[in-house]
Amino acid sequence: MELSPNAKKILDILPEDGSQLGKFTIIKKTGMSDEEYRSARSELKSSSLVVGGYGYGGTLRRKIVSVETTARPSSNNTLTANTRARKGQTKLTERILRALPPDGSMVGNTTVIRELNIKPEDFFRVKNLLDEKKVIVVGRGRGGSLGLAKPRGKPTEESEKGVKKESDLYTPLKNYLDKYWGPDYEKNYFYSKITATPKGHRRKSGQWSRPDLAIITITSYQYLPNKVLEVTTIEVKRYADMSVEAVFEAASHSKFSHQAYLVVEWITNEDMDPADDEVKRIFTECQTFGIGLIQMKKENGSWSYRQIIDPKTKIPDPEACNQFIEQNFKEQHSQILGALGKR
Repeated sequence: MELSPNAKKILDILPEDGSQLGKFTIIKKTGMSDEEYRSARSELKSSSLVVGGYGYGGTLRRKIVSVETTARPSSNNTLTANTRARKGQTKLTERILRALPPDGSMVGNTTVIRELNIKPEDFFRVKNLLDEKKVIVVGRGRGGSLGLAKPRGKPTEESEKGVKKESDLYTPLKNYLDKYWGPDYEKNYFYSKITATPKGHRRKSGQWSRPDLAIITITSYQYLPNKVLEVTTIEVKRYADMSVEAVFEAASHSKFSHQAYLVVEWITNEDMDPADDEVKRIFTECQTFGIGLIQMKKENGSWSYRQIIDPKTKIPDPEACNQFIEQNFKEQHSQILGALGKR
């Protein structure tokens, strides 16, 4: 069957190695409208040329036909080893950041090493990296210590142009998610919720333990025996509070979420530009940790949204994921169980 021009456009930009591309990336590269993308995506899936991913908006990747492989050259083996090393360091960074008190209190080096059961050389390698990026502050004294750095924020003159409270961003963002992400799960299950800690209440399990918004989706696939449940977490920051620390805050949710996003309020006429040192650091760390990045900007009285970086889908700890749903979606338990076919 002859493919339509739009379907061919999408197929041409999909990586040959089977890596997935998100909806927003595809639309940006092809110049299609949302409706054109949906139609072409459906056509490609019907032709069995692509596989739909779990990300929002319908991620796509080429359908790879398995072939018998031969031994790889040593250079490829070295590349694979380096990739594994980088992934290992990223996971260790997340573990160390989750072990630090959210209020910035200092913790001894030996305490962190002992509690996480890690090698001292691995700990100090990550610690030095975090210190260089100013994510932590380093204490002196016997054995040494470290603690989370305080977000620096933007100058007061600029800060006054943004919203006064971070919570002012939650409802318009939720409305956007329901309107534009929800329809992709019309025949399945989609539920978004503001999960930020109520004002005046302290978080029982640490500042970085609860995202500002969270989404649960449950999807059925024709050839899979079980339904697929995914949790997506969203960390929101005012322009005044924008800093690279926000990326680590979003990354700390990966223990119980499949995808994590950072949504940043933006107030200048130009979009977020990595030419700015702080923005460049945010871009770099989002890509390192697989965190999605969305710009949220008010234009002519209405909010506009631009997805800059697509998140990477991860496999969370099942017990932590289950506990997160148990604690934060109590009123939806019955709906969730029904969508999973357990009721």
